[in-house]
Order: sequence, then structure tokens, then C-alpha cells
Amino acid sequence: MDLQKIFHIDSIELGADLADKSSVLEKVADLALKNPIMKKQDRARLVTALKEREDLASTGFTGGIAIPHCVLSGLEDFVLGMISVPGGLDFKSLDGSPTRFFVFIIAPQDNRKLHIKLLADIARVLKSKDNVEKISSARTAEEVRGAFLSSLEMYGGMSSPQGSESTFLRVFVQVEERFNEVLELLSETEGCQIMVLEGNAASRYFNAMPLLASFWTPAEDTFNRLIFATVPKKLTNSILGKLESIIETLENKTGLLVIMNEISYISGGIEL
Repeated sequence: MDLQKIFHIDSIELGADLADKSSVLEKVADLALKNPIMKKQDRARLVTALKEREDLASTGFTGGIAIPHCVLSGLEDFVLGMISVPGGLDFKSLDGSPTRFFVFIIAPQDNRKLHIKLLADIARVLKSKDNVEKISSARTAEEVRGAFLSSLEMYGGMSSPQGSESTFLRVFVQVEERFNEVLELLSETEGCQIMVLEGNAASRYFNAMPLLASFWTPAEDTFNRLIFATVPKKLTNSILGKLESIIETLENKTGLLVIMNEISYISGGIEL
């Protein structure tokens, strides 16, 4: 992927005077269409796709950051762009604070896996206060693009992981509040392949066994999910450390179980 090509200089606007979410999405469409990649796309269709994505859930995160994005059929490549709104506006962010900085993604409909990876890479860049400060302090569109792309490349950019040494991670999650935290950690890790399975607590089955039925009350619905992931071996210690810090916050360290094994053979891949 050519980041210079998909992040066109004309798709950046600094100091925009925008009042609300709708005006931001209209501006995103206008800036995206300035990239030659979008030459065959219809503006009204693009605005509709952006609004439909926001109707699912706001793309406004914390710290004044948002990543509006959508998919379009017939698009040959990704399109990135950036908008800054110094005064901030209500974008329904997770922390309720005004949003001042927008990085948008227009993605091909048939490349969901790369779309998710690009979202995760950009989120990693924007989580760093140092990166945001460096990007925000840039005075021209050229400087902004350079600062952003250098940060993105530092975090791995869109390159593929080298080597095949991997470990196999299983995370059993029974604390719903921690599930998104664990999944976000893994999705932001370059080279991870992830799958999530729904499960049931063992008590649900014990209740149905004649020998044990008298010991168990009717099973209640509980949160039980299992995350499978392959992780580059060089990143294993870092991930385990972060997972351990989550476990430390749990009462009696219960509700999250982590198992890691080395993989002797791996081939192929899965869709996210």
C-alpha cells in the first residue's frame, strides 16, 4: 500500500470552521473526493455511507479524537484524510468531550481485513499524546501529512510482519467490562490473527446432569467468551505483561484466564 498515494495532500484541512457532526461528514466527503482514487465515486453516496456508519456507533473516541470511516463498493484503494477544528464540536465522543481532530478512512468494500488493520494502526498513533502533539503543532498540510505518516510508519504502518515464529494465545473472559479492553489490545498488535467464540459456564451443563442436578440451581445467563489469537513471538512478553495488568485489577484475579503456547507450525490466515 502506497501511503503517500492514499493520503493525498488535498485531503487535509486545518482550522476548519464546522459546527456539528453532519457538517464534519459533509467536509469529509468533499476532502475525500479530492483524491484521484475517488474520481468515479458519487458524493451523495459517500455522505450516506458515512452517516450510516455513524448511526451504528459514534467514531468519536476520547481526548478530542475521531476516526470517521466507511466502505464503498467499486473503490480501488483506501483514501485517508485529516481535519482539525480548533474550537472543537460535539461528535458524541466516548468521554463526552469536544472533538478537535479527525482522521478519516474511506475503504474498499472487499478489503475488510486491511480496513480493520488500518483503523487499529491509526488508533495506536492517535493514542500517543506525543504523536498528537507533533501532528497538531504542524503548521501546513505538508507538515501534518509528514508527521502523521512518520508516526504511522514508526508503529508498523501497513507492513506485513516478518518471520513465522508465533505463539498461540487463548483468553477466557467472564468479565464483560474487560472483553473490549483485551480485544482492543490484540487488534492493535501488528501481526495478530484473532477469532472470538461465545461460550457457556460449566454450571449450565452440570445442572443438566442427573447425578449433579441437586447441587445446582438453574443456570443464569453469564458472560463467557474465548479469544483465540496468533501472536508474533517477539511481542509475546509485551502482550502478556499488559494482560497481567488487567488481571491484577480483578477481584481475586477471577474472570480472566490467559494461556500462551508456542506454535511449531502455522500456515494460512483467517478473515477478521
